[in-house]
Amino acid sequence: MGIGAALVIPATLSIIISVFSLHERPEEIGAWAGFAGAGAALGIIAGGVLLESFWWGSVMLINVPIAILAAVMITSGVPSSRDEHKTPLDPVGSVLSIVGLGAMVFAIIEGGENGWAQTATIGWFVGAAVFLTGWTLWERRTANLMLDLALFTKAPFGLGGVSLIAGFGVMFGMFFLLTQYFKFVQGYGPLAAGIHNLPFAGTMIVVASLSPRVAARVGKRGAMTLGLALQAVGFLLFAQLTPGHRLREGCRPPDPASGGNGNADARGLRINRVVGAAE
Repeated sequence: MGIGAALVIPATLSIIISVFSLHERPEEIGAWAGFAGAGAALGIIAGGVLLESFWWGSVMLINVPIAILAAVMITSGVPSSRDEHKTPLDPVGSVLSIVGLGAMVFAIIEGGENGWAQTATIGWFVGAAVFLTGWTLWERRTANLMLDLALFTKAPFGLGGVSLIAGFGVMFGMFFLLTQYFKFVQGYGPLAAGIHNLPFAGTMIVVASLSPRVAARVGKRGAMTLGLALQAVGFLLFAQLTPGHRLREGCRPPDPASGGNGNADARGLRINRVVGAAE
């Protein structure tokens, strides 16, 4: 599934860049970002429906017909955007990055599970540092670059990329944590916990489509700053949650729109800045 996602996400964005003009691109990238974020929230709801009615494996199997249907629709309706200049792959860089990032993810999991000062956790972090350093050195000397690190010297690309990583990281972390909160603290079942994530899906789709208009009024830099600020406020409010916040007793958790809207507002603009800097 990870390989499939890694192939699909860049391909969809490249199709938008090749099909739509420079003037149309911000709105399309905004819609792309909104639906990408909303998909995470809708997936939680769909998972809740399946877990209420079937066994846990149905959460995996439901993706098979969806993937087949999407493949048929893409084949029949999406224009080809193949690059006629074939660029060789970078297998060494790919392996180094996969092992390095995998080790980092496992280190974070181990740290949360067994403690950050444990030998195993530190060892995984050291391994991640070694492989990612090796990847950096390799990318600086190989002719067939997996990623041109010189792009990060351009402020729009570098800052946009870092903010994208942070934005997506905290968004998925929020979905994971908030679902656990609804399920284990509030005592909701899988479906109810998923439904309580529904406001995120709606706000992301709506606000992401409006982000180009916001940028036209206050500038891209101002819109990105506004989005990140709203996201920060939303998470500051989330930090006030305690086990005593009971929805059924009238104590609503902090407004999810602050975090969701802010991320949706800024994410499409960050992608557009990264794409523009790389071209």
